[in-house]
Amino acid sequence: MEKPKPVAVEAATVAPRAKPSSYPEPFAARVLGREKRPLGDLFGLTNFGVNLTRLAPGAQSALKHRHSRQDEFVFILEGEPTLLFDNDEVVLRPGMCAGFPAEARRTVLSTVPTETSSISKLATARRATRRAILMTISKQGSAPTVAGS
Repeated sequence: MEKPKPVAVEAATVAPRAKPSSYPEPFAARVLGREKRPLGDLFGLTNFGVNLTRLAPGAQSALKHRHSRQDEFVFILEGEPTLLFDNDEVVLRPGMCAGFPAEARRTVLSTVPTETSSISKLATARRATRRAILMTISKQGSAPTVAGS
């Protein structure tokens, strides 16, 4: 018998994802310090996912990527991460949000290496039925690019 789904929980008490990253090495090392709590899974949500993500100082939330079919939305709860996209940067503060339509290129969030505080964000995106990931590394040695659903 399946355990009944909760109606409400305190988000910070939800267990972090067992596998911290699906990136292969050496790319997984770039997201060390990222802790995701899959809130949507707890409630049995199937149309979209919701994650509470905490980034330790200097951690990166994702590699530069885009989703071919998924929109993505991020709301900053605490800290001041730097949003990197194309060749631009925006410092986000608590209460700010960012949205990314499918096909938009972005590096979701990255903390500044000298930052001493952690970051918390709430992110939601439509769940994909199929996922393909492509990674490329530029000649300048910048962040790998990940393309997927």
